Amino acid sequence: MIKPDPFRTYLDEVRRKLATGIATEHAYRGALERLLRDTGEGVQAVNGPATASAALRGGLGTGRVYINKPQYFQRVDREVWELHIGGYQVLHKWLKDRKGRTLSYDDVTHYGKIVVALQETVRLMGEIDELIPSWPIE
Repeated sequence: MIKPDPFRTYLDEVRRKLATGIATEHAYRGALERLLRDTGEGVQAVNGPATASAALRGGLGTGRVYINKPQYFQRVDREVWELHIGGYQVLHKWLKDRKGRTLSYDDVTHYGKIVVALQETVRLMGEIDELIPSWPIE
């Protein structure tokens, strides 16, 4: 059986809610959480009005990246959290650049997409490392 495309499912659900004429941004949370779960290997957004602050509390063992005290992204691998690109720790820098600012629904959604993209980047880097036993290639 062919698995439905999670992005199409998400968009269909959002369109149905929008067509009612009474949907607010909060009406889409369930659809967004399902999209992140279906595409992000367990990444889960806990969403609501949020203000960016310290990115991590409670230690990396929790797998949680905190947006503020009660709100966090869950199941973020240590390797993804610690990934540096261009000299920056990507997930930390994104939150740090928004410290003290109220995050919109789109901001929280975007952060979830960054997590998913970095997960895939780490996975691909691992595959490349397996194929190239040493550097430079001889």
